[in-house]
Amino acid sequence: KDVAAREATTMAPEDFPTLYTDKALVVTMADGGYGDCAVRLVETARGAGRWGGPMVVIVPTGPGTLPLAANVTMRLKALNASLVPVGPEPAGGAHIRGAGSATQYAKVVLLVNASFRRYDSI
Repeated sequence: KDVAAREATTMAPEDFPTLYTDKALVVTMADGGYGDCAVRLVETARGAGRWGGPMVVIVPTGPGTLPLAANVTMRLKALNASLVPVGPEPAGGAHIRGAGSATQYAKVVLLVNASFRRYDSI
């Protein structure tokens, strides 16, 4: 009963206004193996999540990664997500743990690339 009463008074996500701020950034990371997942995540954030602000998809490149499919790239761009290619980081241990572990270091770009410093929240 309590849940039904609460749901009756809860506004559906699509009825909320789109949120936009240039002080926050939504980021995900995907190569070709996870491109479709990134599309679904961005679609959800833009749709039901009502996020109209900046979005970035970090795209690891180099040995051991798969490139994003052309249709994935086109869809992400259509959803107004910026693609940021990031090359392998030799200090990430690629020769010790393999490319999978090394690509996790691609997220460091959020800390060292000056263009991301303008955001209060990532």
